[in-house]
Amino acid sequence: MRLFIGIPLSNETRKLLHDLQLKILQNAQTANPTDIQNMHLTLAFLGETEVSKLDDLQNVMQNVLSNYSSFNIDIIKTSAFSKGNEYLVYGEIDSGKPLLMELANSIRKELKDAGISFEEGPFTPHITLARRVRYVSSTPSYKINQINIIETIQQICLYESTRVDGLLTYIPLITIPLNESR
Repeated sequence: MRLFIGIPLSNETRKLLHDLQLKILQNAQTANPTDIQNMHLTLAFLGETEVSKLDDLQNVMQNVLSNYSSFNIDIIKTSAFSKGNEYLVYGEIDSGKPLLMELANSIRKELKDAGISFEEGPFTPHITLARRVRYVSSTPSYKINQINIIETIQQICLYESTRVDGLLTYIPLITIPLNESR
């Protein structure tokens, strides 16, 4: 199973991000946009993982998340990572970023301690809006500044990334709620 641990987004936030995505991609020559139902924030990408690890993964998530209460993040603008002449366009996190980094690092430490493999590269909190974006003009139009989408993070999910009828689909396998804010 191809798995990752991530944060689901509310329907309202996904709709607002989808509207931004349409604006950003209107001048794109080619793009692989994130399906609105798949919009999320990844904390740890596990990749191919044996089904037998699901109980261990649930334990890791419960151990870490018992120490966290729900919190807000603020998506403030769109930006991009460049890969040659293509871009990965994303929503950039401002408020809540340090807590997201702490949460991701805690999850990754527990995964490592439990002997569960994951992609160990640097963690940059972001919400992917589109991959493999190429623009017609030499001035890409991926930047939209001064957006203010506030999302309350209330749960963390273990997702399976699979194809359903040929469509990439992220299926929540395990959902762990965060403690209520005080």
